[in-house]
Amino acid sequence: MSGMPPKPRPTKEQLDSALLDTYDLMQRVLLNTRYVVVGEAAKCLHENRGLWCDSIDVVIPRQSVTKEVLTTFKSFVKGTVNDDGFEYIHNGVPVRCAFVGDY
Repeated sequence: MSGMPPKPRPTKEQLDSALLDTYDLMQRVLLNTRYVVVGEAAKCLHENRGLWCDSIDVVIPRQSVTKEVLTTFKSFVKGTVNDDGFEYIHNGVPVRCAFVGDY
């Protein structure tokens, strides 16, 4: 044990804000109908119980990630963007996006 207290889970408001930020980003690259929320956030949404998770995780089909889309992500994402996806923190919430599938 390191003696450090566990990191508190993000609040519902922080998670809602991060999810909305993700949607806004996908709208900017015209992929708001092509991305899918996955993981614990998806389970929360599916069960209609409100977000209660540690992060927002999404996937995008790799064939939708054009050079222009990648350039836009690099302009707007304040974090790491590479050929496999991106990660950033919004309002204390980790947001991760993976590009999945073949070109």
